Amino acid sequence: MSRGRLPSSPEIEHAAKASDAELEAIAEDRMSRARLHILLDHPYFASALLQLPTRGTHDATAVATMATDGRRLLFNFEAIAALTTPGVRLLMMHVLTHVLLDHANRANGRDWKRWELASDYATNALLKLMEFELPKDWPLNPVWWNWSTEKIYEQLPAKIPSTPMLDMLIPPVRERSAGDGERANTCAAFDAAAEGLEALSELHAKSITHQFQQDVRTKLTGKHAGSQLEEISASGKERVDWRRLLAQFIIGGARREYSTLRHNRKHLWRGIYLPSLISTGAERIVVAIDTSGSMGKVEIGAILTEVDALRRTEASELVVIQFDAAIQAVATFTPWQEVDPKVGTTAAMNMYGRGGTDICLPFTWVEKERAEGRTVNALIICTDGYGPLPARAPSGLPVLFLLTPNHQMPKFGAVIVLD
Repeated sequence: MSRGRLPSSPEIEHAAKASDAELEAIAEDRMSRARLHILLDHPYFASALLQLPTRGTHDATAVATMATDGRRLLFNFEAIAALTTPGVRLLMMHVLTHVLLDHANRANGRDWKRWELASDYATNALLKLMEFELPKDWPLNPVWWNWSTEKIYEQLPAKIPSTPMLDMLIPPVRERSAGDGERANTCAAFDAAAEGLEALSELHAKSITHQFQQDVRTKLTGKHAGSQLEEISASGKERVDWRRLLAQFIIGGARREYSTLRHNRKHLWRGIYLPSLISTGAERIVVAIDTSGSMGKVEIGAILTEVDALRRTEASELVVIQFDAAIQAVATFTPWQEVDPKVGTTAAMNMYGRGGTDICLPFTWVEKERAEGRTVNALIICTDGYGPLPARAPSGLPVLFLLTPNHQMPKFGAVIVLD
């Protein structure tokens, strides 16, 4: 990641003599002030800034100043305490941009040191196009301003000299096998320092990345050919089929039991008769559609067509709730009942509502069903997220939000942002 220098804090002499507790307090204050400035002045970083799990450490092996594996961020107390708040702010935006462009997960087996430098060039180019002032010694080539990291990588020499780094891009586990001993030590130290810090899920990371791409495209429209930025396009390419993720989400809510009616064939050759694991499938899935006017019929119809296909594959019961400020309609679909007299089909629905929004309503409805002994394997909420929402997810119930592009991010549950 970025090589070079940032302005030192006037308190650097004090910081050098401070106790660990004092250093931590200084560094946390720097980080808090930097976050606040970014939130106020550059809100398109807000989703990543507020949701990326972050922790400080004294371990310089794990992180020199700041480091990220694309799903977590670590900072070094001593190094951050020695920087000015503007320096911390700029470095934080640099690291967040790496996360939002998914650089850690796009290497695909490339030489990591070379990939890291290429991602630096791409990140700094985007920050420059967004009119940030960068230190003169940060990697930047105006010729490459509209290039993807993949394209920049091909222009760099095969051997990249080792230089001091302000921050590090930590490779994901699948990229570590070909690493040298020093990188292996760094990765091990990073993992140890981040232990217990829950990483962003793939779905969550994808949703905040999608929002960032939209915001940046809007900001750069008409400037520097911003709408054609290869790097934004490269980071936005689909690498995961959301339909498969949705299928896995629903299947994950299915009950799995052991049966002695069919023995486990893996052990029969040893004369050992053990029960086999069977899946009963997702019995009952609830899809709640926000009908307050922010959800388009075509968009939701397409999603529900896919949900209906998954339901029929799993032979499950699908309950569709339409809600705004009240529950407006409830329809039940099964493989043998694909049409509801009031609502129609999952592929082409009659919509009811168009009032205000209370997202607590489907949760209350589901909790009542469960309290009365009826099974609910998963709850899917189709909404823009604007409206009252429970403080936490129901215990033991998988929750997935299908959000419109213009949305407010929920504080729990898996997330897919609709294109």
